Amino acid sequence: MPTHKDLAADVFSYLPGPTQATLARSFADGELQQIFDALHLDDAADFLEELPANLVTRILRSASPQRRMAVNALLRYPADSAGSVMTPEFVSLRPGDTVRQALDTIRRTGIHKETVYTCYVLEHRQLLGVVSAKDLLTAAEDAAVADLMVTDVVSVGTLTDREEAARLLAKYDLLALPVLDGEERMVGIVTVDDAMDVLTEAAAEDLSIMAAVTPDEKPYFAASAWEHVLPSHVNFSMGSGGFFISPDPGKASILKK
Repeated sequence: MPTHKDLAADVFSYLPGPTQATLARSFADGELQQIFDALHLDDAADFLEELPANLVTRILRSASPQRRMAVNALLRYPADSAGSVMTPEFVSLRPGDTVRQALDTIRRTGIHKETVYTCYVLEHRQLLGVVSAKDLLTAAEDAAVADLMVTDVVSVGTLTDREEAARLLAKYDLLALPVLDGEERMVGIVTVDDAMDVLTEAAAEDLSIMAAVTPDEKPYFAASAWEHVLPSHVNFSMGSGGFFISPDPGKASILKK
């Protein structure tokens, strides 16, 4: 059963990045570390990207070497790649496992995984197939995982464009999409909630381009009314003679009062 700390981390992970950064500045070191440790690795990486260097240093100084290495690995992928939005926290099973052993693995490790509804069957880190929790729960306990798994698996590479990964998730109605490295080893999954974030961000950028407005990195509610009314490429200022508005920041025309 999730603890209060786990629930707090889940709520924190859904807050906008700037809000996370504002809250983080008010946390004591112990509180900051508790939040960081409870976040899933992909959310932890996103959290660090929003913070100033001094806060990142405070957090990583107290993090375990293993967690520090895992988060740094995610931060190394290009921002528009599937690797940048994946999480390495997935349930892995062995082809020789029985259903009983597979369910024991899920009970033992599932609380620390992003999802337990789809499990991945690996051998020497190579992806052999997938099996759903539903299939495991409805199969005989002595049945072999290898006999239950589906071997025709849709996957992407770490450098696949993240929008393409999100579209594949939607196209095949998947809860998660396995991500493979250059040597075909499974290194993570892109989950449906991360895919929704990617597609929402892409749609907002497309709408901004259609409206001839440069996409703004500032959250909607953090922008002033004038920033919503005037496109970002318009120069606006006020002087003693009136308002100055120009589409070219180097030039300004005066509108008399």
